[in-house]
Amino acid sequence: MKFHLAIPNYGPGSSPEAMGEIAEEAEELGFDGIGTTDHVLVPRGEPERYERIFDALVTLGYLAARTRRVTLITSVIVLLMRNPFVVAKQAATIDQLSGGRLVLGLGVGWQEQEFANVHADFRNRGRRLDEALQLLRHLFSGSREPFRGQYYSYDDGVFDPVPVLGAKLPILLGGNSEAAVKRAARSADPRRRP
Repeated sequence: MKFHLAIPNYGPGSSPEAMGEIAEEAEELGFDGIGTTDHVLVPRGEPERYERIFDALVTLGYLAARTRRVTLITSVIVLLMRNPFVVAKQAATIDQLSGGRLVLGLGVGWQEQEFANVHADFRNRGRRLDEALQLLRHLFSGSREPFRGQYYSYDDGVFDPVPVLGAKLPILLGGNSEAAVKRAARSADPRRRP
């Protein structure tokens, strides 16, 4: 059994100092991993605790420098409110800088107004996430081949550095629908981290 701790990267009292101290203490106490929560621009009061939130990936980059052993987990990035190419670059960078400690948690999201706030398409989230997962694995593999999908494509591009485990970077998929469970069974990495 492994124990992970949610870092309070959100809420009125969240601060870099507190997050760093909690991460260091979690590592010292023997926790196996630390995780961050994700939102970008929630509507006022929905939910209020996420009105102040530090970016999940940037925060993990900061905490990677303050820790040496704990797994770094995004729980979970709402990928479709972002450019998946940029998320892939951020994830690969954090994984390399941390010595291969990242678990990339992703989901489709549920807050329709937040999607509207950032001008992201709320429709077809499941199909777009399925394709984005294929894109991430393709980029993480270091392949020099083009990628052609319905939503994401490129003809010529070099993605480097790749994660320490390349296309086998652990991906955790969040969600509570039947479609999310099927997606996790089909696309997440079932291997256990050491």
